[in-house]
Amino acid sequence: MGDSEHAAEAEMALSRLNWSRGAGSESATHRERALELVTSQEPSRTKAYVLAEGSRQLMLAFEWDRARAIGREALALAESLGLDRFRASVLITMGTAGGTANEIEQGLEIAK
Repeated sequence: MGDSEHAAEAEMALSRLNWSRGAGSESATHRERALELVTSQEPSRTKAYVLAEGSRQLMLAFEWDRARAIGREALALAESLGLDRFRASVLITMGTAGGTANEIEQGLEIAK
């Protein structure tokens, strides 16, 4: 794992920490940094994680169009890498972010 992958995971951890503390703007700042760091990375588990978590956070912030766009990228990456945990998470996120009940059901089925 390279430095940019470690940095992206650290930024996402800080984003989650700030979200849980109710510090939404700080959380968003760290989320955006994490997403920036993985933009030019090769496909990897870290990139899939950051995209999936970024999509989830955007869904929770009611930024549904962007959540779905990043979610589609995360889903394609998770499928290509065989990362079922991220596939399930992203499908549930996308379904919740104005998608379909079918996406949620697919995600739940994969998660079983």
